[in-house]
Amino acid sequence: MFRKVTASLLIIVLCLALISGCAGESAEAKPEEKAPAESNTQETDEIAAEDEPLPDTSLPVEINEGTNSVSYPYIIRTDFATWYISKADMELMGEKEYFSGLEGIIGLADEDFAEAQEVFEGYLNEPVPPVDIYTDFSAKTEVAHSGRPLGAIYRMSDRRIFLYRSWMQASFSLLHEYIHYLSITCADLGLESGFWAEGIAEYVSIFVCKNRLIRSINFSLGEEDVAFYATKGVCNEDGSFEPKKYYYGYSARMHIEENIGEEYFSVTGYTMTLRDSQQQHPLMSSVSYFEAASFLEYLVENYGKDTVFSHLDAKQEDFESVYGKDFGTLFLEWAKYDLELCETLGIKLN
Repeated sequence: MFRKVTASLLIIVLCLALISGCAGESAEAKPEEKAPAESNTQETDEIAAEDEPLPDTSLPVEINEGTNSVSYPYIIRTDFATWYISKADMELMGEKEYFSGLEGIIGLADEDFAEAQEVFEGYLNEPVPPVDIYTDFSAKTEVAHSGRPLGAIYRMSDRRIFLYRSWMQASFSLLHEYIHYLSITCADLGLESGFWAEGIAEYVSIFVCKNRLIRSINFSLGEEDVAFYATKGVCNEDGSFEPKKYYYGYSARMHIEENIGEEYFSVTGYTMTLRDSQQQHPLMSSVSYFEAASFLEYLVENYGKDTVFSHLDAKQEDFESVYGKDFGTLFLEWAKYDLELCETLGIKLN
């Protein structure tokens, strides 16, 4: 089952998840992201677009009077973000197509961002400034782990989100990246490891928030894909794809002996091979994105949101003092629960 799902939903791993470096400088063996070409984002431009007519769009476009106005001649301000409009991307896509795509997601993004802020209410350093979002669809720089292209990153060094490739990829990745912005930059949660940084971004964007952006593109699934997943128990009663069920199923497969030897993408930003040692003696650094999100849901449901959110700096050796059980014991308890949950929900793992 999940071989097909993994192929069709690889983008969830690579664009929602392949963002390990997007969480900024982690203490947990994360490779450093290559930054976008400096000429696109930090050059000092001397000529603004003052004499050019504003683009034909219903969005509230303004002339960018900043130092990067040649590369990004226009900006759009919302309550939650300042969008920097790339001249190169408008030329690449055509102005009409570019703004049509932006019009389709900008309102959804604000709704998702507002909901994410509600999730972190009481943990944020208020007020939360609007995040800067740059489109960089025409980027020549390979921003990737192991040569794989990314859909987006949050770059902690200058507190910017960069969107790559297309508006569809932006819809996949944007809420996850915004949660990095909230949880790392706008809160004092002590996020240092990929396990917590990526786990909380996945948990909130998939398990807690409605994530209107990713649902608006139906997870990039065609009718044939959705029909296939329906036969495997990964869809809702109305036939729509349900990502939480997919996460439960993928996580459960990580604990089945016959799947030892399969490759997966870990929260540290590397592709790893599943070994029996990880099944029997799990390490935080070797957990997949899907497991991290599902495990966090389990922790919140059993120990309470405040306990979990107040200890997002916990290292593996700290679990017993926080939760009364060491990480390995608690993780394996959750793994057993997850397998039972899949059986209850009718999720087929083969």
